[in-house]
Amino acid sequence: MRSRLDTPAWVAEQAERAELTVTAIALDDSAEWHRAGGAIEHRSGRFFRIVGFESGGRDAEPTSQPLIEQLELGTLCSIHRRAELAEVLVQAKAEPGTVGVVQLAPSIQATASNADQVHGGEAPPLQQAARTGAIETISRVVASEQGARFLGKRNANVLARQVAELPASAAHRWVPVDELLELSGTDHLVNTDLRSVLVSAPWRYLVDREPFRRRDDELGRWLSASWAATGDAAHARARVERAAALVEPGRIVRLDELSGWLTTDEGLDPVPGAGFRVRQIEIGVRGREVPRWDQPIIDSLGTGHVELWMRVDGRHPRFGFRLTAEPGLANGVELTATSVASPGDAPPAATAGLVLVSVAQSDEGGRFFHDVSDYRLVLADDPDAAGDDVIWLSLGDVEVLLAEGRWFTNEARSALALVLPWL
Repeated sequence: MRSRLDTPAWVAEQAERAELTVTAIALDDSAEWHRAGGAIEHRSGRFFRIVGFESGGRDAEPTSQPLIEQLELGTLCSIHRRAELAEVLVQAKAEPGTVGVVQLAPSIQATASNADQVHGGEAPPLQQAARTGAIETISRVVASEQGARFLGKRNANVLARQVAELPASAAHRWVPVDELLELSGTDHLVNTDLRSVLVSAPWRYLVDREPFRRRDDELGRWLSASWAATGDAAHARARVERAAALVEPGRIVRLDELSGWLTTDEGLDPVPGAGFRVRQIEIGVRGREVPRWDQPIIDSLGTGHVELWMRVDGRHPRFGFRLTAEPGLANGVELTATSVASPGDAPPAATAGLVLVSVAQSDEGGRFFHDVSDYRLVLADDPDAAGDDVIWLSLGDVEVLLAEGRWFTNEARSALALVLPWL
């Protein structure tokens, strides 16, 4: 499972071998997807649906948009071992919407429909490992995906320990944990699912040392001090639960009843000012469970912007997480990064402060076509300007809440991945 190439070169080689092709097609030309019951769905009734959704009430902004309804629980599992060094088994996974075609992914990344081989092809790589006892679960955190694009979507973020030999796979390789943490700071190299698993894992177990001792610089010392502090997790839980109690549930509507959205041959086009459209695409690729398929995909019309603010003016460094009531969040309200504009949304005003880390990250390429967000960790000049709906937490409290699974958005977890090179 180990090539002689260094990891970025190995990823580039895997991308070339994939020979990915993506072609826009009319939905009516699809043999697998169709319009039914006011939605776009697979003829098997599995995988996911594109549905219309309307929400709003009290102080919330009204929402009328398509969402991806994917009620199946996805599996994101990174397999860990301790040889001479702590290592993680990564997968070079090709997806139609991935920037660069291939990025590093969890050892096992699969929907329930793929695991059940609804597509009629092969099972996802290493899918049998858990069933045959080759791996043992260390942690399992069920967490949301993007609530602005998915309706109720959740994944199980699993860190597992290798306990028996695994089958050989040309698309997998063992990477030292410290190397992987360093690579997480590279644009478009570590996919959103692997970032989520690494952030959600128990940090001490993952790195096999006290967290945030990898780099002995000023930021590393701040992060170490923040991880050592706890005490505000209960306050954060209470704030989220109070906010969630005020959220009025939305409702699924027919796509042809969505205000301001136009049904097209390919899918759906937005009103002026909306940030994305839905397209039908046909994919050809080597090395996947099936070599050719078609599907709907979200195609956003601009770059997203995500900032996580940091402050060092108190008893220990803290990070700002904003209460957000996104239409598709199963929990109604979760904590997101301090400032979030989804791909295609208007960018926020520039933040006054020192940018400590900046990485361009793309969203999951199986549902989003080249959707990119610029993630930044900012030492804010005026952290109180973030407002009253921002909760300031230490990394110690963040790790406690991450392990519980229901508190942080996908964007918050990806923003937290900015500090992984120091872990």
